[in-house]
Amino acid sequence: MGPRRVDKEARRERLLGAAATVFAEFGYRRATMEQVADAAGVAKGSVYLAFDSKEDLFFAVFEEFMRDFVGNELHADQPSDTGVLDQIEETLVLITRAVEDDPIAIPLTLEFWAVCGVEETRARFGALYAESIRAFTDRIVALLERGQALGEVDPAVPVRPVASCIVALVDGLHIQQWTLTGFSASATLKDALAPILQSLRAG
Repeated sequence: MGPRRVDKEARRERLLGAAATVFAEFGYRRATMEQVADAAGVAKGSVYLAFDSKEDLFFAVFEEFMRDFVGNELHADQPSDTGVLDQIEETLVLITRAVEDDPIAIPLTLEFWAVCGVEETRARFGALYAESIRAFTDRIVALLERGQALGEVDPAVPVRPVASCIVALVDGLHIQQWTLTGFSASATLKDALAPILQSLRAG
């Protein structure tokens, strides 16, 4: 990788970091490219060299956010000495704690949901959000099915509806953290998820 490409990628990451902060503070609709340029310490033209529009910039922030916080965890084919239900619990608590520890993660998530609900951006942003949620849900489904095959999870458990509810539980806890003073999504999930998952165990 040549120096020019390294510089270009570093500048892009710098712009994305600045944009994430600006969008979290002002919201997608109120944020401007000038504010992003100021936050990144560059000229406004430099932002437009990397991104054609504010929507393109926000979409790039959205993509990076999904990659960083959803990631590639919970793959059923990865070797582990931990039972599948314990893997699900540990990973979801870690993801929730990472979101909780990042001061802009929850307001950014709320902005992502907002653009998914607006007609002019629904198709583009909604498709990516649906793909991300579907992929994450599929990984939980695969683990639960593996648990059934290993005799750890009750074979009568409807794995896809359960996986969808687990994903919704995580999202809902983040909303509560954003609105309720002193509420901790990760602590609540850690206390609640073990007995919830225990109900799925075979025998």
